[in-house]
Amino acid sequence: MHEDIHILRLGYQDRANWLGLLYAIKAGWVAAPSPWHVEVSHGGPEELLDSMLEGRLDAAFLSPGAVAERSQALAPLGGWGLATEGRSDTALMLAPQRIDLIDGGSVSIMPDALGSTAEHMLRTLITPYYGVTLKLLMPEEEGYDPKGARLMYGDSAQIEAARNPQEWVAEDMGVAWFVLTGLPSVWEMLVGTRDLETRKPGASEQLQALLKQALRVAQEQKASVQGEAASRLGIKTADAKEFLARQRYTLGENEQKGLARFLDHSSRARAIRRS
Repeated sequence: MHEDIHILRLGYQDRANWLGLLYAIKAGWVAAPSPWHVEVSHGGPEELLDSMLEGRLDAAFLSPGAVAERSQALAPLGGWGLATEGRSDTALMLAPQRIDLIDGGSVSIMPDALGSTAEHMLRTLITPYYGVTLKLLMPEEEGYDPKGARLMYGDSAQIEAARNPQEWVAEDMGVAWFVLTGLPSVWEMLVGTRDLETRKPGASEQLQALLKQALRVAQEQKASVQGEAASRLGIKTADAKEFLARQRYTLGENEQKGLARFLDHSSRARAIRRS
């Protein structure tokens, strides 16, 4: 099958915390120079990973755990990703009571959290941070309860946390990781297939340039980006401004330290299997 070598297929999870980087591309404010063209598609963590491994995407923002487990097929691209220091608002375990009071109980992993860093992080933190035992249930497993104690990842986590009764507890995985380590959480990182440059010479350079342009334009159009975030999350514009200000899209030295620590801890906890 003939493949257009100038079409770059980029995948990501369509969440509000990506607006500060990727909204400019989605809205058509920026574009790759001719003859290059970038096509964006959305999906959950496991869907995006499958699309990468099956060749339907050239690059995607994936969980570090998934990348570590498949390092023979995937490679980081240019130090782009999504990180927060402390509060995340999008990786939350919602429960009707404090986590220490549900020791030995069950937590349902919601579909959007399956295969995500939120899931890997919860598995990593259960014993060393929370000091409890929990049974993490996948959809279709006996006892799975999407309205009980559950792990959520995405815009719906923040929205549902605001709607739940006041006595419910929202455990933020980013806060837990920061308290344990003093380091940022890296939720996703940009990766490409290892044969990307062989198949599409120059693709990596074009993608890097586009993301730099998108980040700059999003900063110039802050009001529009903040308005979009406020609309999606059902929050005030001032809160959206604060939410977006906490997002980091380039993985600097401190983020890399947090990433390395997380991969080490999660591997020891057998939350991921490093290749």
